Amino acid sequence: MGQMGPGIFCDMSHLGPGIFCPILRHLETKVGGSKMIVESEYTVKLSEIDKNNKATNKAILSYLEDIGGKHSNIARYGIFDIPRTHLTWLLLEWKLQVIRRPNYAEKIKVTTWSKNSVKCYAYRDFKIYDEQGNVIVLAASKWVLVDTEKGRIVKIEPDLLAKYEPELDKSAFDELR
Repeated sequence: MGQMGPGIFCDMSHLGPGIFCPILRHLETKVGGSKMIVESEYTVKLSEIDKNNKATNKAILSYLEDIGGKHSNIARYGIFDIPRTHLTWLLLEWKLQVIRRPNYAEKIKVTTWSKNSVKCYAYRDFKIYDEQGNVIVLAASKWVLVDTEKGRIVKIEPDLLAKYEPELDKSAFDELR
């Protein structure tokens, strides 16, 4: 377990040697528990831009999928956990608003958090910030959990969702209202 900042620890040993933990930011709730918002920094690469030197839709979605995968790794339901859990996440739909596309070589911060689940659907939100802390992308997504042995969608049990420490009252799109 390594210290990531004052009072923030991250145990990623179950992923094997050489795996680095994304930055975790824990927010205190009114009832004294903590919720998990995962954040990671990226730099827009040459292979991720269009003719105007701006990040493409594919690049933006790739950042979002990557940070979602990091959150699942922390919750121990990520790619490396499939042999143990026989479960994997399948993305069904995106809602995305690009306020400003990041430029080539620009550093961005991507954040994500789990929201609620309803029967077999799980919801996750995202924000992308520029170096000045301005929100430049908002996104929401809908996922299902699939049993890899049976090839079927399964109900998301409360104990599994709890490992993601969902933010039930937080929405990426709240800022637009």
